[in-house]
Amino acid sequence: MLVSFPRVIHDGSCIIAIVLNSALIIVILMKTPTKLRCFATVLFNMSIIELITALSSLFVFNRIMSTDEHMLTMFAGPCHLTESSSLCFSIYAIRLHGHAHHCALLAFSFCYRYYVIRNSEPSSRTVFLWLTIIYVPTVIVYVSL
Repeated sequence: MLVSFPRVIHDGSCIIAIVLNSALIIVILMKTPTKLRCFATVLFNMSIIELITALSSLFVFNRIMSTDEHMLTMFAGPCHLTESSSLCFSIYAIRLHGHAHHCALLAFSFCYRYYVIRNSEPSSRTVFLWLTIIYVPTVIVYVSL
């Protein structure tokens, strides 16, 4: 079976993302100085979301085709070997959720850094609360899929 060039690029990118985010999580857990614990919470959250997104993206390599009236999605990754379209679609929804949530976390990260420049650093509890509040809308959208 021939493997297409886009598939090699996709899988290679996912594997690199998995390795680097795993390494970042280990570094955050083992080497974060106490002064940076609060921002490490934000960075840890982003790394977990990116790791889950990369894993789901590696498992579900989807191909999108369009017709005049419809857009079709075909799962061509390892997920199609399970022969369960509902499993593939659920993993695809996790991937979409990860991409959307990453955008929200990126915006929060910029806001957090701006806040720290202008004011004092917030407590870890406050940051955790804000991360939870930001997480809720993306969960509501993608759980309803």
